[in-house]
Amino acid sequence: MLLFPVETANRELISKFFLSCKFAEAGYKSYIGEKGEIWNSISHLEKPIYFDKGYHRGRSELIYEKVRNQEGKIISLDDENGILEKDMSTLDHRFPNEVFEIFDLIFLWGPAQLEYLEKTRSKFGLTKVFATGHPKFELLKTRYHNLYKNKAALLKKKYGNYILVNTQFGFGNNVRDKDSVINSYESRLPHTRELIEYEKKQIKHFVKLIIELNKKTNYNIIVRPHPEENFSYYTKKFKNYEKIFVKSDDTVLPWIISSDFMLHHSCTTALEAVMLGKNPLSFAFQYDSDLIPWLPLKLGEVFDDIPNIIDYISTKSNKKASSSNNLLEDYFSFSNNSTQDIINQTKTNFPPFWRTKRLRRMAYIIKSNLKIRSKSFVRNNITEYGRDMLFYNKTK
Repeated sequence: MLLFPVETANRELISKFFLSCKFAEAGYKSYIGEKGEIWNSISHLEKPIYFDKGYHRGRSELIYEKVRNQEGKIISLDDENGILEKDMSTLDHRFPNEVFEIFDLIFLWGPAQLEYLEKTRSKFGLTKVFATGHPKFELLKTRYHNLYKNKAALLKKKYGNYILVNTQFGFGNNVRDKDSVINSYESRLPHTRELIEYEKKQIKHFVKLIIELNKKTNYNIIVRPHPEENFSYYTKKFKNYEKIFVKSDDTVLPWIISSDFMLHHSCTTALEAVMLGKNPLSFAFQYDSDLIPWLPLKLGEVFDDIPNIIDYISTKSNKKASSSNNLLEDYFSFSNNSTQDIINQTKTNFPPFWRTKRLRRMAYIIKSNLKIRSKSFVRNNITEYGRDMLFYNKTK
């Protein structure tokens, strides 16, 4: 049984469902679920194969131990592969030296990450580390655009010509309080406090930009906050503007496809836009290169003031991006058949195996269904003041 934990549904679910379908064709059974449900399922399985989405010191070890107790295997298919900082310091937290003795297979996004880890990790082993790319990027290739065509057409019909603004201010506008953000991130990101203050300033710049775009262009504007952001901040700011809509439903991909322009500060959705053939526009007024991801700014147009970006939008049709960019190969292995490569390596090392004790399995299914129904009730019926809003944003 393959286990795929999901944290942020509208970012992860499609690619993990796609991967599990392809694994099914190869003879595997899969379980896709919220992290807590995956945790509960492990003790009901023999020899599970756990696809880890990211190592977190002090937390992940508990899951790994539980998998090992069931004679299981642990495969790293990391969701954040060190593209935030140019020096790849993010990888130092997600792939410390000791995890190379824990993971049975490691699938990295690109050869750049592989080269960095090979040079900096004494326990690195080429026999189990592969630069395959990730299925979530493979699904952005032209041959899969039909997956999003109908949804994109519905969005175009409803909103007409629009500018998509993807915000990524989960530190400065987090749904949780400041102390919670610091406690959650500071051990991994020493500059967390600086990021909070930096993003608070950038949010104000973006609010001003959006209002100016509303005044000086004929486009509708769709604002899509990051899942960790407080959505109500934007709904309150723009409640009196008929052409500005704050939306968070579904995956961002059909929104990008049907948009006329896509704006961001330094958001990873710019990478997805380029892979989809779009040319992302970055509003980088008073930006600090030490605090924001570097790669998104390399893959599109960059503007440092509002008049220039309005002039660009008002006078030009947005050009298409080239998916042959060398950065896409170096960091994402974009030309690879990522899904098939992952399946081939998994099958070579760990052929399909699935067995549970029937009574334990039935008890788990009943218990799991009760939990799912309870969580659904909480999400749909309890006011935001009583909710875990971060959980709500990520799973809705």
